[in-house]
Amino acid sequence: MQKGSNHVPRIRHPDWLHHRVAGAVDKFKQNKVIDFFTRATADSQFQTPIIYAELDMEDFGQDKTSDRPRIAIVNRKILDDETPLPDPTISYSAWIRAIRPRWKKRRDAHWENTGDAIVPSMFKGTRIPGQFTLWVSVDAQLVPAPLCIPREFYLHLKTPPRDSLFQPEYYASEKVVRYLPRDILCSNLYRISIKEDVYQEIQEHFMNLVNDPNVDGVFERQVPLEMHALLKLGKTCTMDELGMTLRRTQSTGVNLSQLNRASAPLTRRVYLDGGRSRKYIFLYHACSSTSHVHMFAMFMPNGAVKLHLVDPAPRRQQIPAFKSRTTPG
Repeated sequence: MQKGSNHVPRIRHPDWLHHRVAGAVDKFKQNKVIDFFTRATADSQFQTPIIYAELDMEDFGQDKTSDRPRIAIVNRKILDDETPLPDPTISYSAWIRAIRPRWKKRRDAHWENTGDAIVPSMFKGTRIPGQFTLWVSVDAQLVPAPLCIPREFYLHLKTPPRDSLFQPEYYASEKVVRYLPRDILCSNLYRISIKEDVYQEIQEHFMNLVNDPNVDGVFERQVPLEMHALLKLGKTCTMDELGMTLRRTQSTGVNLSQLNRASAPLTRRVYLDGGRSRKYIFLYHACSSTSHVHMFAMFMPNGAVKLHLVDPAPRRQQIPAFKSRTTPG
């Protein structure tokens, strides 16, 4: 146990001692990380730390020191909103590197302020892929209308495509010009537009298309259909096609390409006129699982709220501090 050899080799150590000694001198034993460190005492914490000298690569393993201490240099860039930004006309890349942390800080602050807010959506999915229900405001009423949102993504090719690369009988392909990420030169960029149900049927073709050696990049393929429609239309949209009536829209539906983003005067209006022009009321009912108490709340379009409580007569009692917890409508 004291790392000494057996003075009487003809007498073997007991089994428990033999295993312990063999494990202590085993060269292939895996040691714990904590075995390489010792616990610091109260006296050692106040001692002067040892300054290791900087050694040359040729002097590695030798006990040579120099008068110059070894100092670690750490460059930390502290970016503040008050720090002046570089001129984008002189160095656009330097301006981008300086402005990105500020954009990220503002975005994080925006999402922290929103909390658990619920963002309403004007699209409602159906069982048919690519088919949604669009809610249209007509004469102070909300009318549902079928909406078809196609899947669109972009393919950037190294060279012009060959004749058999695309299949025009299933989808449409159009050469466009866009700003690509990572400063990629836009030379052969094609936009693919296809119905969602057809896209799911011929997914094998698109897998071969994406893995083609001539394809340099694929963009916006994983963007959800609802997000694609919101990016194009925003919160308000209009239809500029002549002859499209409400009855025809409800029977045949409308395509996303037939809708356009609304103009500035329409987007400045209050969403749904603040609920004042609606002809509906909201009725809320809640009940207790342990008693026969029911509560009915009626929310009027003008903002007033009517509250009605139902409680059996034998256990009727006043609600404590009811007036202090509620405000008049």
